[in-house]
Amino acid sequence: MNLLHRFTSDTLFKALFSMYPDLLKRVISLLLDIPLEAITEFTLKNQEMPALTADGKSSRLDVRMMVNGKMVTLEVQVAKEPFFVARSLFYWSRQFSGVLKVGQPYSSLPPVIIISLLDFVLFDYCDDWFSCFWLLEVKRHTRLSDLLELRYYELPKLPKKADVRDEKQMVLALFKAKTKEQLKEFEKNGGPLVKQLIEAYHHVVVSEQFQELELQREMALHDEATAMESVERKNDEKWQRILAAERESWQRELAAERESLQREMALHDKATAMESVERKNDEKWQRILAAERESWQRELAAERESWQRKFESALRQNDEKWQRKATKKKKEKEKPL
Repeated sequence: MNLLHRFTSDTLFKALFSMYPDLLKRVISLLLDIPLEAITEFTLKNQEMPALTADGKSSRLDVRMMVNGKMVTLEVQVAKEPFFVARSLFYWSRQFSGVLKVGQPYSSLPPVIIISLLDFVLFDYCDDWFSCFWLLEVKRHTRLSDLLELRYYELPKLPKKADVRDEKQMVLALFKAKTKEQLKEFEKNGGPLVKQLIEAYHHVVVSEQFQELELQREMALHDEATAMESVERKNDEKWQRILAAERESWQRELAAERESLQREMALHDKATAMESVERKNDEKWQRILAAERESWQRELAAERESWQRKFESALRQNDEKWQRKATKKKKEKEKPL
C-alpha cells in the first residue's frame, strides 16, 4: 500500500527535521561526509513552519542551518524543472548575498552549501547518484574558493537494493520509499538512524503541527485551482469573443466571395449565351452563303452551257460555209474548157 506521506514531501520533510534537529544533525553529517563528532557548531536557522500562500511559491520549505561556520541548506525536490541548475545557482546567490549585513566586511561571508535531494534524474550523462560542484580553474582544476558548494543526490540512481552496511545509502533509500511494505523492510533491516527516522516519521504525520500544515497546503491548492479556473474562464470568454469576431469577419468575407462568384457566374452565363447566339448566327450565315454559292454555281453552269452551244453552232456554220466553197471550186474545175 502506498504511503500517504512520503519522505520527499516538502511539508513532511520540513516538519520532520524541524521537530527532530538531532536527527537532522546526523543526516547532515552523512550528506556532508564529515564525522558526527566533528560537528562542533550546529544551529537550525529556520525551525519555524511557514504558512503556505495561495500561490504555493512564496514560502520555502527547506531547512537552513549553520554547521561549523558554514551555512548549509537542505532541500528536497520532487518535480523536475527545465532550468533546475540555474535555479540552484540563483538560490545559492540569494543565500550568499543575504548573509552580509550593511557595513560588514566581505571576510564575514560564510561558505554556503546547498544540498539537494532529487526525486528525478538531473544529470543523465552519468550513473553516479552523488555529484558535488565547486568553483575550479579550468586547466589546473584548483579550487577558487570554498564559498560555493552544490551537492546533488539523485535518488532514482540509487541501487534497487540499498547496501545495509552503507548508512548514507540506506538513509537516502528511505527517502525514496513509496509503500508501507518498503517502510517495514527498512524498519527490519535498517540501522539505528534509519529506525529513528521512521519512528519520528510516524510521530510527525499524526502531529497537530503537520496536520495544520497539510491543511494549509490543501487550501492553497484549492485556492490556486480556483484562481486558475477563474483565469481559464476569463480566457475562455475572451477567446469566445475573439472567435465570434473572427466568425463574423469570415462570414462577411464569405458573403463578399459568394457575391463576387455570382457576378462571375453571371458574366460566364452571359458570355455563354452570346457565344450561343453567335454560333446560331454563324450557322445561319453559313446556310445563306451555301445557298448563294449553289445559286452562283447553277447560274455559272447555265451560262457555260449557253456559250458552249453558241460556240458549237458557230463552228458548224463556219464548217458548212467552207464546205460549200470547196464544193463550188471543185465543180468549176470539172467544167470543160
